[in-house]
Amino acid sequence: MLRPAARRFPLSLHHPFWKRATHLLGPLLLGALVAASATLAAPPAACACSCEPTDLAARSDAAAAVFEGRVRAVAREGSAEVGPSRLRVTLEVVQTWKGADAEEIVVTTMTDSAACGVPFEPGRSYLVFAASDGANALSTGLCGGTKPREEADEDVAALGAGVTPVEVQDAPARARTTPPGAGGCASCHIGAASGRARTTTGLGALMTVGVLGAFAAARRRSRSRRRARAPRDLSP
Repeated sequence: MLRPAARRFPLSLHHPFWKRATHLLGPLLLGALVAASATLAAPPAACACSCEPTDLAARSDAAAAVFEGRVRAVAREGSAEVGPSRLRVTLEVVQTWKGADAEEIVVTTMTDSAACGVPFEPGRSYLVFAASDGANALSTGLCGGTKPREEADEDVAALGAGVTPVEVQDAPARARTTPPGAGGCASCHIGAASGRARTTTGLGALMTVGVLGAFAAARRRSRSRRRARAPRDLSP
């Protein structure tokens, strides 16, 4: 028995089979190519900040400083081309519960919130939990519990009343003053002494003039007596 000849696969691109296949599969292939291109061109998704849940007591114990501060200035440190940069944030301390005894505190944080950096805004107040970063430097992040003040009412109520820091300055040295005399103020005492000295000088001058006048009068009287006792010349 003769077997039927095997059906050959059409090799010519002009064969009706390829025309039908292109008409049916063309849109599907085009869609797959577009989807693959979009997937390759899309930027890699950023990893979100992931923090383990902790209570207020644990965050306070782990922090080197806990305070409420108002942002005065924000400056960027480092370059994003070299590596992750940080923000240098200067805050005016409104009240403190731990480790923030100055009126102004500087903390650092990552610039990217995906790296758990805090997006500080100038003029806005925050409840800050800062960790020691060595050399008396402080750093903070979202996992430490730092948040805007308007979102931290429950934490502030649980922390209780804080302390307002005030920098104590040395009192200026006071000039020494001459204590007043027994009879009144020192100036009055000095004025009275000067008056008595002038009075004594005036009396001495008057006495000297009186003695000299009396001496001169005595000399005049003595001369008059000698003249009276002298004999008169009665010759013609």
